[in-house]
Amino acid sequence: MSRSILRHTLIRPVTAAILLSSLLACGGGTGNVALRFIRVTSEVPIIEDPLPDPSDTPSDTPTPEPSVTPTPLPTPTFSPLELSSTFYYDSFKIPVRAVELVGSAVSSEVYYCDADTNDSCLVEWNQEVGMDSLTGRAIEVDAGTYQEMVVHTCFDEGSYTLTVQGSVDIGLATYVTQSDGVPVIDSFPQESRIEVSSCQYTIPLPTPITVEKGSSTSLNVFYDLRNMVWIGLRSSALASQTPAPWSTSGCTGKLNGQYDVGADAYVCASFPLLHPKLGDAPVLERYRINNRAIVGVYFEASDYYVGTKTPIGGYLRRYYGAETTAGADFGFDVPLKTITKNIDGTYSIDSYGASATGAPYFSSLDFPGDLTTTDKPVGSGTFIGVLSGPTSNAFLAERLE
Repeated sequence: MSRSILRHTLIRPVTAAILLSSLLACGGGTGNVALRFIRVTSEVPIIEDPLPDPSDTPSDTPTPEPSVTPTPLPTPTFSPLELSSTFYYDSFKIPVRAVELVGSAVSSEVYYCDADTNDSCLVEWNQEVGMDSLTGRAIEVDAGTYQEMVVHTCFDEGSYTLTVQGSVDIGLATYVTQSDGVPVIDSFPQESRIEVSSCQYTIPLPTPITVEKGSSTSLNVFYDLRNMVWIGLRSSALASQTPAPWSTSGCTGKLNGQYDVGADAYVCASFPLLHPKLGDAPVLERYRINNRAIVGVYFEASDYYVGTKTPIGGYLRRYYGAETTAGADFGFDVPLKTITKNIDGTYSIDSYGASATGAPYFSSLDFPGDLTTTDKPVGSGTFIGVLSGPTSNAFLAERLE
């Protein structure tokens, strides 16, 4: 029986049925799982002497015009917002106390931090691209099929503290993080500490993982740090506009549970969106949507260089910049629930919503699939979801990388 069953009552509640199933699963033997957390960027893999298949040549069929008459985008109530999520990292540390794989009839711990305190379990997420941030080891787990991964950042404490150091450009000034949590200009960056009121993050596995008795599995978990941290000025928190860039959880500048009006600036952070995958790193493309959100799409690397772009997942992420317009609230960072390639080369995309079964924040049937960073960097389509409001709306997608 794997070590996780002994710790389950300590790290999160489980139902009697799942606990019983997990205990029974111990009789099925064990296998080994090695977990790695790996930062990715948007670089296309270099392949020696590729031999393209003519049948894989991208279609020249143009992206279809939106079939729904779009309604106008909301008029900005305050522009520009005085904040930016284009953050330049020196360091980004989040504690990882334990990681579990969870299935309908089995649950196993695949990583744990022996130190068992917030600061002693801090992990540097701003690692060199391709390097393992977690530096874990192979763990013996119960045989079975797993559908989810759960990352624990704290236990009974109810919150955890991350640290971040770096800078952003707002207007003509560069703001840097400070030890007191109030970013300033004309100084050297210091480490800011941010309290977050969340102890676990559940990540659906894009493809269920089956661990067999005596098997060895290497599970790579890929993540992109861009736009996960933002710095804002006091006016952007106090102005009567949405989206609200400041939160009581995950931001500095808090006093008695509210925004500290004495703080001239603040820094906020989100937990990285994780993409578990067996095998090699995916290729990542990023798009900015209506200057209000970022869509990242992961592609299978094995066929990407010959023009066959097979989408395998991605994320929807907030975006803050000087040109950001105000409008519907979009304080979210969620994975894509589904993404499929249409016959005409466009993509059908559904992000997750407020819950695993809730309506998506962003849903499009005609997301452009032929955008590049040079020849055709901009395309359009239609969507529904929080970014749109109650009616279908048009979007402009700008290929970033």
